[in-house]
Amino acid sequence: MSVCSAERTGRLSRRGTVVAPAKDRPFYAISQPLLIGNIFMKNRLVMGPIARQRCDANHCPMPMMVDYYARRAGYGLQVSDPCEVQPGYYTYVQGAAITTKAQVEAWRRVTDAVHQAGGVLFCQLHHGGRAMVPCNITCADKRVVGPTTQGILSRYTCPAMFSADGTSQPYAQEVSELSPSALAWIVKLFAASAKNAVLAGFDGVEIHAGGGYLIDQFLQQSSNTRTDDYGGSPDRRCRLLDEVVDAVVAVVGRYRVGVRLSPTELSKGMIALEAETLARVAGAHLRDRKVAYVVLSSGSDGFFHGPVPIRIIQALRQNFSGVVMCDDNISVAEAEQRVKEDIVQGVCMTLGAIANPDMMERAIHGVAMEVTDLLTLSTHGAEGYDTYTSYAELRRQLREEQSREWSENEANCPIGRESWLSERRVSAMRQDLKSTRTSQVFTSTPLFQPLTPVTSCTTTSAKAAGAAGGGGASSTSLCSHRRDRRYSSISSLGFRNSSIHFNGSDDVASVNTPNAASGRAALPLKPSRAGSSLYGQRSASGLNESASICVRRDSRANRRQTIG
Repeated sequence: MSVCSAERTGRLSRRGTVVAPAKDRPFYAISQPLLIGNIFMKNRLVMGPIARQRCDANHCPMPMMVDYYARRAGYGLQVSDPCEVQPGYYTYVQGAAITTKAQVEAWRRVTDAVHQAGGVLFCQLHHGGRAMVPCNITCADKRVVGPTTQGILSRYTCPAMFSADGTSQPYAQEVSELSPSALAWIVKLFAASAKNAVLAGFDGVEIHAGGGYLIDQFLQQSSNTRTDDYGGSPDRRCRLLDEVVDAVVAVVGRYRVGVRLSPTELSKGMIALEAETLARVAGAHLRDRKVAYVVLSSGSDGFFHGPVPIRIIQALRQNFSGVVMCDDNISVAEAEQRVKEDIVQGVCMTLGAIANPDMMERAIHGVAMEVTDLLTLSTHGAEGYDTYTSYAELRRQLREEQSREWSENEANCPIGRESWLSERRVSAMRQDLKSTRTSQVFTSTPLFQPLTPVTSCTTTSAKAAGAAGGGGASSTSLCSHRRDRRYSSISSLGFRNSSIHFNGSDDVASVNTPNAASGRAALPLKPSRAGSSLYGQRSASGLNESASICVRRDSRANRRQTIG
Protein backbone atom coordinates (compact mmCIF):
# COMPACT_ATOMS: atom_id res chain seq x y z
CA MET A 1 0.00 0.00 0.00
CA SER A 2 1.04 3.58 -0.56
CA VAL A 3 0.50 4.48 3.08
CA CYS A 4 0.74 2.00 5.90
CA SER A 5 -2.22 1.45 8.16
CA ALA A 6 -0.66 3.18 11.15
CA GLU A 7 0.02 6.32 9.15
CA ARG A 8 -3.43 6.20 7.63
CA THR A 9 -5.10 5.86 11.03
CA GLY A 10 -3.09 8.71 12.50
CA ARG A 11 -3.77 10.99 9.58
CA LEU A 12 -7.47 10.30 9.51
CA SER A 13 -7.73 11.04 13.20
CA ARG A 14 -6.37 14.52 12.52
CA ARG A 15 -7.82 15.37 9.12
CA GLY A 16 -11.26 15.39 7.64
CA THR A 17 -12.97 14.31 10.84
CA VAL A 18 -16.48 15.58 11.54
CA VAL A 19 -17.09 16.41 15.19
CA ALA A 20 -19.48 13.76 16.47
CA PRO A 21 -22.58 14.77 18.43
CA ALA A 22 -23.13 13.90 22.08
CA LYS A 23 -24.44 10.47 22.95
CA ASP A 24 -27.99 11.66 23.54
CA ARG A 25 -28.12 13.71 20.33
CA PRO A 26 -29.46 12.56 16.94
CA PHE A 27 -27.20 10.57 14.61
CA TYR A 28 -24.82 9.60 17.38
CA ALA A 29 -24.60 5.97 16.23
CA ILE A 30 -23.59 6.58 12.60
CA SER A 31 -21.10 9.26 13.62
CA GLN A 32 -19.00 6.80 15.63
CA PRO A 33 -15.75 5.44 14.17
CA LEU A 34 -15.44 1.87 12.94
CA LEU A 35 -12.53 -0.46 12.29
CA ILE A 36 -12.82 -2.66 9.19
CA GLY A 37 -9.88 -5.02 9.10
CA ASN A 38 -7.04 -2.62 9.83
CA ILE A 39 -8.68 0.37 8.14
CA PHE A 40 -10.06 3.18 10.29
CA MET A 41 -13.45 4.65 9.33
CA LYS A 42 -14.24 7.99 10.96
CA ASN A 43 -18.01 7.36 10.74
CA ARG A 44 -20.41 4.61 9.69
CA LEU A 45 -21.54 6.11 6.36
CA VAL A 46 -20.11 4.69 3.14
CA MET A 47 -20.10 6.25 -0.31
CA GLY A 48 -21.25 3.24 -2.33
CA PRO A 49 -20.04 2.31 -5.83
CA ILE A 50 -21.97 3.32 -8.90
CA ALA A 51 -21.02 3.63 -12.58
CA ARG A 52 -21.19 7.38 -13.26
CA GLN A 53 -19.50 6.87 -16.69
CA ARG A 54 -17.24 9.91 -16.61
CA CYS A 55 -14.13 8.16 -17.89
CA ASP A 56 -12.52 8.92 -21.23
CA ALA A 57 -12.39 6.69 -24.30
CA ASN A 58 -9.52 4.71 -22.75
CA HIS A 59 -11.55 4.12 -19.58
CA CYS A 60 -9.25 6.35 -17.53
CA PRO A 61 -10.73 8.62 -14.84
CA MET A 62 -11.13 12.17 -16.11
CA PRO A 63 -9.83 15.19 -14.11
CA MET A 64 -13.30 16.06 -12.83
CA MET A 65 -13.38 12.73 -11.02
CA VAL A 66 -10.48 13.89 -8.84
CA ASP A 67 -12.53 16.71 -7.33
CA TYR A 68 -15.63 14.51 -7.19
CA TYR A 69 -14.01 11.92 -4.94
CA ALA A 70 -12.07 14.47 -2.87
CA ARG A 71 -15.26 16.39 -2.01
CA ARG A 72 -16.73 13.19 -0.54
CA ALA A 73 -13.79 12.33 1.68
CA GLY A 74 -15.98 13.02 4.73
CA TYR A 75 -17.56 9.59 4.39
CA GLY A 76 -16.06 6.89 6.56
CA LEU A 77 -15.32 4.83 3.44
CA GLN A 78 -15.54 5.47 -0.29
CA VAL A 79 -15.85 2.76 -2.91
CA SER A 80 -14.91 3.59 -6.49
CA ASP A 81 -16.84 3.18 -9.69
CA PRO A 82 -16.91 -0.48 -10.80
CA CYS A 83 -13.54 -1.16 -12.42
CA GLU A 84 -13.38 -3.81 -15.13
CA VAL A 85 -10.79 -6.55 -14.62
CA GLN A 86 -10.83 -7.94 -18.18
CA PRO A 87 -9.37 -5.66 -20.88
CA GLY A 88 -11.79 -4.99 -23.72
CA TYR A 89 -14.79 -6.46 -21.88
CA TYR A 90 -16.73 -3.40 -20.73
CA THR A 91 -20.11 -3.48 -19.04
CA TYR A 92 -20.35 0.32 -19.36
CA VAL A 93 -19.31 2.14 -22.51
CA GLN A 94 -17.48 4.85 -20.56
CA GLY A 95 -17.01 2.93 -17.35
CA ALA A 96 -13.81 2.65 -15.36
CA ALA A 97 -11.13 -0.02 -15.60
CA ILE A 98 -7.84 -0.74 -13.87
CA THR A 99 -5.94 -2.98 -16.29
CA THR A 100 -3.47 -0.62 -18.01
CA LYS A 101 -0.66 1.66 -16.88
CA ALA A 102 -2.54 4.77 -18.01
CA GLN A 103 -5.58 3.76 -15.97
CA VAL A 104 -3.44 3.12 -12.89
CA GLU A 105 -1.78 6.53 -13.19
CA ALA A 106 -5.14 8.25 -13.62
CA TRP A 107 -6.55 6.52 -10.54
CA ARG A 108 -3.41 7.52 -8.65
CA ARG A 109 -4.39 11.17 -8.98
CA VAL A 110 -7.80 10.35 -7.53
CA THR A 111 -6.44 8.44 -4.55
CA ASP A 112 -3.88 11.15 -3.79
CA ALA A 113 -6.64 13.76 -3.66
CA VAL A 114 -8.79 11.60 -1.40
CA HIS A 115 -5.91 10.91 0.99
CA GLN A 116 -5.01 14.60 1.05
CA ALA A 117 -8.58 15.31 2.14
CA GLY A 118 -8.39 12.62 4.84
CA GLY A 119 -10.51 9.95 3.16
CA VAL A 120 -10.32 6.18 2.66
CA LEU A 121 -10.93 4.78 -0.83
CA PHE A 122 -11.47 1.17 -1.93
CA CYS A 123 -11.47 -0.03 -5.54
CA GLN A 124 -14.38 -2.20 -6.66
CA LEU A 125 -13.28 -5.05 -8.94
CA HIS A 126 -15.96 -5.97 -11.46
CA HIS A 127 -16.69 -8.45 -14.26
CA GLY A 128 -19.99 -8.28 -16.13
CA GLY A 129 -20.29 -11.90 -17.24
CA ARG A 130 -23.41 -12.46 -19.33
CA ALA A 131 -24.80 -8.99 -18.46
CA MET A 132 -23.18 -7.58 -21.57
CA VAL A 133 -24.04 -6.24 -25.01
CA PRO A 134 -21.72 -7.26 -27.88
CA CYS A 135 -21.15 -3.68 -29.04
CA ASN A 136 -19.26 -2.95 -25.79
CA ILE A 137 -16.68 -5.69 -26.38
CA THR A 138 -13.51 -4.31 -27.97
CA CYS A 139 -11.18 -7.29 -27.54
CA ALA A 140 -10.48 -9.83 -30.28
CA ASP A 141 -12.80 -12.43 -28.79
CA LYS A 142 -16.29 -10.96 -29.14
CA ARG A 143 -18.04 -13.72 -27.24
CA VAL A 144 -20.20 -12.97 -24.22
CA VAL A 145 -19.39 -15.40 -21.41
CA GLY A 146 -21.30 -16.72 -18.42
CA PRO A 147 -21.80 -19.72 -16.12
CA THR A 148 -23.83 -21.52 -18.79
CA THR A 149 -25.09 -20.91 -22.29
CA GLN A 150 -28.29 -19.48 -20.85
CA GLY A 151 -28.67 -15.79 -21.66
CA ILE A 152 -30.69 -13.09 -19.93
CA LEU A 153 -34.35 -12.95 -20.86
CA SER A 154 -35.07 -10.43 -23.60
CA ARG A 155 -37.39 -8.39 -21.43
CA TYR A 156 -34.33 -7.24 -19.46
CA THR A 157 -32.60 -4.58 -21.55
CA CYS A 158 -29.33 -2.72 -21.30
CA PRO A 159 -29.96 1.05 -20.95
CA ALA A 160 -28.93 3.18 -23.90
CA MET A 161 -26.48 5.17 -21.76
CA PHE A 162 -24.49 1.96 -21.14
CA SER A 163 -24.34 0.87 -24.80
CA ALA A 164 -21.62 1.86 -27.23
CA ASP A 165 -24.15 2.37 -30.04
CA GLY A 166 -26.38 4.55 -27.84
CA THR A 167 -29.48 2.38 -28.10
CA SER A 168 -31.38 0.43 -25.51
CA GLN A 169 -31.21 -3.26 -26.39
CA PRO A 170 -31.58 -6.70 -24.81
CA TYR A 171 -28.54 -8.32 -23.29
CA ALA A 172 -26.76 -10.94 -25.36
CA GLN A 173 -28.81 -14.05 -25.97
CA GLU A 174 -25.85 -16.14 -27.17
CA VAL A 175 -23.54 -16.88 -24.24
CA SER A 176 -20.45 -19.07 -24.11
CA GLU A 177 -20.05 -21.24 -21.02
CA LEU A 178 -16.84 -20.61 -19.13
CA SER A 179 -14.61 -23.66 -18.86
CA PRO A 180 -12.58 -24.37 -15.69
CA SER A 181 -9.42 -23.13 -17.43
CA ALA A 182 -11.18 -19.92 -18.49
CA LEU A 183 -12.39 -19.44 -14.91
CA ALA A 184 -8.83 -19.85 -13.64
CA TRP A 185 -7.77 -17.13 -16.09
CA ILE A 186 -10.52 -14.81 -14.81
CA VAL A 187 -9.35 -15.42 -11.24
CA LYS A 188 -5.88 -14.27 -12.31
CA LEU A 189 -7.45 -11.16 -13.86
CA PHE A 190 -8.98 -10.27 -10.49
CA ALA A 191 -5.62 -10.75 -8.77
CA ALA A 192 -3.80 -8.62 -11.37
CA SER A 193 -6.37 -5.84 -11.03
CA ALA A 194 -6.03 -5.97 -7.24
CA LYS A 195 -2.29 -5.49 -7.63
CA ASN A 196 -2.93 -2.54 -9.93
CA ALA A 197 -5.24 -1.08 -7.28
CA VAL A 198 -2.38 -1.25 -4.78
CA LEU A 199 -0.10 0.54 -7.24
CA ALA A 200 -2.79 3.17 -7.80
CA GLY A 201 -2.85 3.95 -4.07
CA PHE A 202 -6.19 2.44 -3.09
CA ASP A 203 -6.56 1.51 0.58
CA GLY A 204 -8.25 -1.79 -0.29
CA VAL A 205 -10.51 -3.53 -2.79
CA GLU A 206 -14.13 -4.61 -2.87
CA ILE A 207 -15.03 -7.70 -4.91
CA HIS A 208 -18.31 -7.24 -6.75
CA ALA A 209 -20.14 -10.52 -6.18
CA GLY A 210 -23.66 -9.12 -6.59
CA GLY A 211 -25.79 -7.02 -8.91
CA GLY A 212 -26.47 -9.87 -11.33
CA TYR A 213 -22.90 -9.83 -12.65
CA LEU A 214 -20.42 -12.69 -13.15
CA ILE A 215 -19.77 -13.93 -9.59
CA ASP A 216 -23.42 -13.39 -8.66
CA GLN A 217 -24.42 -15.43 -11.73
CA PHE A 218 -22.44 -18.34 -10.29
CA LEU A 219 -23.91 -17.88 -6.79
CA GLN A 220 -27.58 -17.78 -7.82
CA GLN A 221 -29.42 -21.02 -8.47
CA SER A 222 -31.56 -19.40 -11.18
CA SER A 223 -28.53 -18.62 -13.38
CA ASN A 224 -26.12 -21.43 -12.46
CA THR A 225 -27.27 -24.85 -13.64
CA ARG A 226 -23.79 -26.32 -13.99
CA THR A 227 -23.12 -29.90 -12.93
CA ASP A 228 -19.38 -29.62 -12.29
CA ASP A 229 -17.51 -28.32 -9.24
CA TYR A 230 -18.82 -24.78 -9.88
CA GLY A 231 -22.52 -25.68 -9.77
CA GLY A 232 -25.09 -27.66 -7.86
CA SER A 233 -25.19 -27.11 -4.09
CA PRO A 234 -24.77 -23.64 -2.53
CA ASP A 235 -21.28 -24.58 -1.32
CA ARG A 236 -20.16 -25.57 -4.81
CA ARG A 237 -21.71 -22.46 -6.34
CA CYS A 238 -19.50 -20.43 -3.98
CA ARG A 239 -16.33 -21.93 -5.45
CA LEU A 240 -15.62 -19.10 -7.90
CA LEU A 241 -16.13 -16.56 -5.10
CA ASP A 242 -13.72 -18.50 -2.89
CA GLU A 243 -11.05 -18.63 -5.58
CA VAL A 244 -11.33 -14.93 -6.39
CA VAL A 245 -11.19 -13.94 -2.71
CA ASP A 246 -8.17 -16.17 -2.08
CA ALA A 247 -6.31 -14.74 -5.07
CA VAL A 248 -7.04 -11.13 -4.12
CA VAL A 249 -6.20 -11.71 -0.44
CA ALA A 250 -2.82 -13.08 -1.49
CA VAL A 251 -2.10 -9.72 -3.14
CA VAL A 252 -3.52 -7.09 -0.76
CA GLY A 253 -4.07 -8.94 2.52
CA ARG A 254 -7.29 -10.28 3.99
CA TYR A 255 -7.98 -7.20 6.12
CA ARG A 256 -8.15 -4.95 3.06
CA VAL A 257 -10.71 -6.97 1.10
CA GLY A 258 -14.47 -6.46 1.15
CA VAL A 259 -17.19 -8.39 -0.68
CA ARG A 260 -20.53 -7.19 -2.05
CA LEU A 261 -23.39 -9.72 -2.18
CA SER A 262 -26.95 -9.47 -3.54
CA PRO A 263 -28.92 -12.52 -2.33
CA THR A 264 -32.22 -10.79 -3.17
CA GLU A 265 -31.16 -9.50 -6.61
CA LEU A 266 -34.00 -9.24 -9.13
CA SER A 267 -32.37 -7.35 -12.01
CA LYS A 268 -30.69 -8.76 -15.14
CA GLY A 269 -32.75 -11.93 -15.10
CA MET A 270 -31.89 -12.93 -11.53
CA ILE A 271 -34.47 -14.74 -9.36
CA ALA A 272 -33.88 -14.98 -5.60
CA LEU A 273 -34.89 -18.59 -5.02
CA GLU A 274 -32.98 -19.25 -1.79
CA ALA A 275 -31.76 -15.90 -0.51
CA GLU A 276 -31.45 -16.89 3.16
CA THR A 277 -29.56 -20.09 2.38
CA LEU A 278 -27.20 -18.27 0.04
CA ALA A 279 -26.52 -15.55 2.65
CA ARG A 280 -25.82 -18.16 5.32
CA VAL A 281 -23.52 -20.30 3.18
CA ALA A 282 -21.64 -17.35 1.66
CA GLY A 283 -21.19 -15.92 5.16
CA ALA A 284 -19.52 -19.14 6.30
CA HIS A 285 -17.14 -19.14 3.31
CA LEU A 286 -16.18 -15.49 3.86
CA ARG A 287 -15.76 -16.03 7.59
CA ASP A 288 -13.08 -18.63 6.92
CA ARG A 289 -11.23 -16.11 4.74
CA LYS A 290 -11.56 -13.29 7.31
CA VAL A 291 -12.47 -10.54 4.86
CA ALA A 292 -12.77 -7.01 6.23
CA TYR A 293 -16.49 -6.55 5.57
CA VAL A 294 -19.51 -7.78 3.62
CA VAL A 295 -22.11 -5.52 1.99
CA LEU A 296 -25.64 -6.78 1.34
CA SER A 297 -27.17 -4.89 -1.58
CA SER A 298 -30.71 -4.85 -2.95
CA GLY A 299 -29.96 -3.32 -6.35
CA SER A 300 -27.36 -2.13 -8.81
CA ASP A 301 -26.63 0.76 -11.17
CA GLY A 302 -28.71 3.11 -9.02
CA PHE A 303 -31.90 1.05 -9.20
CA PHE A 304 -33.05 -0.49 -5.92
CA HIS A 305 -36.03 -2.70 -5.16
CA GLY A 306 -36.61 -2.07 -1.47
CA PRO A 307 -34.57 -2.47 1.71
CA VAL A 308 -32.60 -5.63 2.39
CA PRO A 309 -34.84 -7.82 4.58
CA ILE A 310 -33.67 -8.11 8.18
CA ARG A 311 -33.89 -11.90 7.96
CA ILE A 312 -31.29 -11.91 5.18
CA ILE A 313 -28.92 -9.82 7.29
CA GLN A 314 -29.46 -12.10 10.26
CA ALA A 315 -28.84 -15.17 8.10
CA LEU A 316 -25.49 -13.75 7.00
CA ARG A 317 -24.48 -12.84 10.54
CA GLN A 318 -25.18 -16.35 11.78
CA ASN A 319 -21.90 -17.45 10.23
CA PHE A 320 -20.04 -14.21 9.46
CA SER A 321 -18.72 -12.36 12.50
CA GLY A 322 -17.06 -9.47 10.69
CA VAL A 323 -18.42 -6.04 9.76
CA VAL A 324 -21.75 -6.20 7.91
CA MET A 325 -23.16 -3.28 5.92
CA CYS A 326 -26.25 -2.74 3.81
CA ASP A 327 -26.82 -0.83 0.58
CA ASP A 328 -30.52 -0.40 -0.11
CA ASN A 329 -31.13 3.34 -0.57
CA ILE A 330 -32.44 4.04 2.94
CA SER A 331 -32.53 7.46 4.61
CA VAL A 332 -30.07 8.76 7.18
CA ALA A 333 -32.66 8.33 9.94
CA GLU A 334 -33.17 4.69 8.96
CA ALA A 335 -29.41 4.19 8.83
CA GLU A 336 -29.11 5.59 12.35
CA GLN A 337 -31.79 3.22 13.59
CA ARG A 338 -30.17 0.16 11.99
CA VAL A 339 -26.76 0.94 13.44
CA LYS A 340 -28.22 1.78 16.85
CA GLU A 341 -30.04 -1.57 16.95
CA ASP A 342 -26.85 -3.34 15.78
CA ILE A 343 -28.56 -4.78 12.72
CA VAL A 344 -25.60 -3.58 10.64
CA GLN A 345 -22.38 -1.80 11.52
CA GLY A 346 -22.31 0.51 8.50
CA VAL A 347 -24.59 1.81 5.76
CA CYS A 348 -23.80 2.53 2.10
CA MET A 349 -25.42 5.72 0.83
CA THR A 350 -24.91 5.15 -2.88
CA LEU A 351 -27.47 7.52 -4.38
CA GLY A 352 -27.46 9.90 -1.41
CA ALA A 353 -23.70 10.41 -1.58
CA ILE A 354 -24.00 11.82 -5.10
CA ALA A 355 -26.21 14.74 -4.09
CA ASN A 356 -24.80 15.17 -0.57
CA PRO A 357 -20.98 15.33 -0.59
CA ASP A 358 -20.90 15.81 3.20
CA MET A 359 -23.94 13.89 4.40
CA MET A 360 -22.61 13.43 7.94
CA GLU A 361 -22.29 17.18 8.52
CA ARG A 362 -25.71 17.82 7.04
CA ALA A 363 -27.25 15.25 9.36
CA ILE A 364 -25.52 16.59 12.48
CA HIS A 365 -26.48 20.21 11.74
CA GLY A 366 -30.04 19.41 10.70
CA VAL A 367 -29.67 20.49 7.08
CA ALA A 368 -32.10 18.92 4.60
CA MET A 369 -30.66 16.40 2.18
CA GLU A 370 -30.46 17.07 -1.55
CA VAL A 371 -32.14 14.73 -4.05
CA THR A 372 -30.06 13.08 -6.76
CA ASP A 373 -30.93 13.92 -10.35
CA LEU A 374 -31.40 10.51 -11.98
CA LEU A 375 -31.40 12.01 -15.48
CA THR A 376 -27.68 12.83 -15.17
CA LEU A 377 -26.78 9.82 -13.04
CA SER A 378 -24.69 7.92 -15.59
CA THR A 379 -24.61 10.25 -18.57
CA HIS A 380 -21.37 11.32 -20.22
CA GLY A 381 -19.73 14.69 -19.64
CA ALA A 382 -19.57 17.20 -16.80
CA GLU A 383 -23.25 18.16 -16.84
CA GLY A 384 -24.89 17.06 -13.61
CA TYR A 385 -21.83 15.18 -12.41
CA ASP A 386 -20.85 17.23 -9.36
CA THR A 387 -23.16 20.23 -9.30
CA TYR A 388 -24.45 19.73 -5.75
CA THR A 389 -23.75 22.13 -2.89
CA SER A 390 -22.00 21.01 0.27
CA TYR A 391 -22.85 22.14 3.78
CA ALA A 392 -19.69 24.27 3.99
CA GLU A 393 -20.64 26.02 0.75
CA LEU A 394 -24.13 26.67 2.09
CA ARG A 395 -22.64 28.30 5.19
CA ARG A 396 -20.35 30.42 3.04
CA GLN A 397 -23.28 31.58 0.93
CA LEU A 398 -25.23 32.46 4.08
CA ARG A 399 -22.34 34.54 5.45
CA GLU A 400 -22.02 36.36 2.14
CA GLU A 401 -25.74 37.13 2.16
CA GLN A 402 -25.54 38.45 5.73
CA SER A 403 -22.54 40.59 4.86
CA ARG A 404 -24.39 41.91 1.83
CA GLU A 405 -27.39 42.81 3.99
CA TRP A 406 -25.16 44.70 6.44
CA SER A 407 -23.59 46.61 3.58
CA GLU A 408 -26.99 47.55 2.20
CA ASN A 409 -28.30 48.67 5.60
CA GLU A 410 -25.14 50.44 6.76
CA ALA A 411 -26.22 53.84 5.45
CA ASN A 412 -29.67 53.54 7.00
CA CYS A 413 -28.50 52.18 10.35
CA PRO A 414 -24.91 53.29 11.05
CA ILE A 415 -25.33 53.16 14.85
CA GLY A 416 -26.45 49.56 14.73
CA ARG A 417 -23.51 48.70 12.50
CA GLU A 418 -20.99 50.32 14.84
CA SER A 419 -22.59 48.64 17.84
CA TRP A 420 -22.31 45.27 16.14
CA LEU A 421 -18.67 45.85 15.26
CA SER A 422 -17.93 46.96 18.83
CA GLU A 423 -19.53 43.84 20.26
CA ARG A 424 -17.55 41.63 17.88
CA ARG A 425 -14.30 43.41 18.81
CA VAL A 426 -14.84 43.12 22.55
CA SER A 427 -15.98 39.51 22.21
CA ALA A 428 -12.85 38.62 20.26
CA MET A 429 -10.62 40.32 22.84
CA ARG A 430 -12.25 38.57 25.76
CA GLN A 431 -12.12 35.22 24.00
CA ASP A 432 -8.42 35.65 23.34
CA LEU A 433 -7.74 36.58 26.94
CA LYS A 434 -9.77 33.61 28.17
CA SER A 435 -7.94 31.14 25.96
CA THR A 436 -4.57 32.59 27.15
CA ARG A 437 -2.92 31.83 23.87
CA THR A 438 -1.06 35.11 23.43
CA SER A 439 1.49 37.07 25.39
CA GLN A 440 0.13 40.41 24.20
CA VAL A 441 -2.76 42.34 25.73
CA PHE A 442 -5.23 43.78 23.24
CA THR A 443 -5.87 47.46 22.68
CA SER A 444 -8.80 48.73 20.69
CA THR A 445 -6.89 50.49 17.88
CA PRO A 446 -4.40 49.23 16.96
CA LEU A 447 -4.78 45.76 18.43
CA PHE A 448 -1.05 45.26 19.08
CA GLN A 449 0.84 48.39 20.14
CA PRO A 450 4.38 47.74 21.43
CA LEU A 451 5.74 50.64 23.48
CA THR A 452 9.24 51.96 24.07
CA PRO A 453 11.68 49.50 25.69
CA VAL A 454 12.51 50.50 29.27
CA THR A 455 14.92 49.28 31.89
CA SER A 456 12.73 49.94 34.93
CA CYS A 457 9.21 50.80 35.86
CA THR A 458 7.98 52.73 38.88
CA THR A 459 4.55 52.23 40.34
CA THR A 460 3.28 54.58 43.03
CA SER A 461 0.08 54.43 45.01
CA ALA A 462 -1.18 56.17 48.08
CA LYS A 463 -1.28 54.08 51.20
CA ALA A 464 -4.14 54.24 53.62
CA ALA A 465 -3.69 56.64 56.53
CA GLY A 466 -2.36 55.04 59.69
CA ALA A 467 -0.64 52.15 57.88
CA ALA A 468 2.30 50.60 59.76
CA GLY A 469 5.76 52.03 59.07
CA GLY A 470 4.75 55.43 57.67
CA GLY A 471 1.12 56.38 57.60
CA GLY A 472 0.05 58.35 54.61
CA ALA A 473 3.41 57.98 52.93
CA SER A 474 3.75 56.87 49.37
CA SER A 475 5.24 53.48 48.65
CA THR A 476 7.44 53.10 45.58
CA SER A 477 8.77 49.84 44.17
CA LEU A 478 11.24 49.39 41.36
CA CYS A 479 11.16 46.59 38.78
CA SER A 480 14.44 45.98 37.00
CA HIS A 481 14.22 44.36 33.60
CA ARG A 482 16.47 43.66 30.70
CA ARG A 483 16.50 46.15 27.85
CA ASP A 484 14.82 43.82 25.36
CA ARG A 485 11.55 43.77 27.32
CA ARG A 486 8.56 45.61 25.83
CA TYR A 487 5.40 46.87 27.41
CA SER A 488 1.91 46.71 25.94
CA SER A 489 -0.90 49.13 26.58
CA ILE A 490 -4.23 47.95 27.94
CA SER A 491 -7.68 49.15 26.95
CA SER A 492 -11.26 47.95 26.71
CA LEU A 493 -10.85 45.25 29.35
CA GLY A 494 -14.31 45.47 30.79
CA PHE A 495 -13.73 48.46 33.17
CA ARG A 496 -16.53 50.96 33.30
CA ASN A 497 -15.64 54.66 33.31
CA SER A 498 -11.94 53.81 33.11
CA SER A 499 -9.20 55.56 31.17
CA ILE A 500 -5.63 54.82 30.17
CA HIS A 501 -2.59 57.05 30.64
CA PHE A 502 1.15 56.64 30.87
CA ASN A 503 3.20 57.40 34.00
CA GLY A 504 5.85 59.91 33.04
CA SER A 505 8.56 58.86 30.65
CA ASP A 506 8.54 55.23 31.70
CA ASP A 507 5.68 54.47 29.29
CA VAL A 508 3.95 52.23 31.82
CA ALA A 509 0.27 51.79 31.12
CA SER A 510 -2.03 52.49 34.07
CA VAL A 511 -5.79 52.30 34.35
CA ASN A 512 -7.72 54.94 36.30
CA THR A 513 -10.54 53.11 38.02
CA PRO A 514 -12.97 55.28 40.03
CA ASN A 515 -14.34 52.30 41.95
CA ALA A 516 -10.98 50.80 42.85
CA ALA A 517 -11.72 51.21 46.56
CA SER A 518 -14.43 48.60 46.38
CA GLY A 519 -11.84 46.02 47.37
CA ARG A 520 -11.70 44.35 43.99
CA ALA A 521 -8.51 43.77 42.09
CA ALA A 522 -7.91 46.35 39.40
CA LEU A 523 -7.40 43.74 36.68
CA PRO A 524 -8.81 40.29 37.48
CA LEU A 525 -7.01 38.61 34.61
CA LYS A 526 -4.84 35.52 34.44
CA PRO A 527 -1.34 35.59 32.98
CA SER A 528 -1.12 34.27 29.45
CA ARG A 529 0.30 30.87 28.58
CA ALA A 530 2.99 32.46 26.42
CA GLY A 531 4.77 33.90 29.44
CA SER A 532 3.34 37.34 30.21
CA SER A 533 2.76 38.26 33.85
CA LEU A 534 0.32 40.82 35.23
CA TYR A 535 1.26 43.15 38.08
CA GLY A 536 -1.78 44.59 39.78
CA GLN A 537 -2.23 46.82 42.83
CA ARG A 538 -5.32 47.15 44.96
CA SER A 539 -6.22 50.70 45.96
CA ALA A 540 -6.77 51.14 49.68
CA SER A 541 -8.49 54.51 49.87
CA GLY A 542 -10.56 57.12 48.10
CA LEU A 543 -12.68 56.81 44.99
CA ASN A 544 -10.25 59.08 43.16
CA GLU A 545 -7.18 56.97 43.81
CA SER A 546 -5.78 55.12 40.85
CA ALA A 547 -4.72 51.52 40.48
CA SER A 548 -1.60 51.26 38.38
CA ILE A 549 -1.14 48.15 36.38
CA CYS A 550 2.08 47.24 34.73
CA VAL A 551 2.15 44.46 32.19
CA ARG A 552 5.39 42.96 31.12
CA ARG A 553 6.46 39.88 29.17
CA ASP A 554 8.55 37.62 31.36
CA SER A 555 9.81 34.37 29.84
CA ARG A 556 11.44 33.28 33.10
CA ALA A 557 8.39 33.18 35.32
CA ASN A 558 4.70 32.93 34.43
CA ARG A 559 3.11 34.23 37.61
CA ARG A 560 1.26 37.24 39.02
CA GLN A 561 3.09 39.68 41.32
CA THR A 562 1.86 42.74 43.18
CA ILE A 563 3.95 45.89 43.35
CA GLY A 564 3.46 48.21 46.28
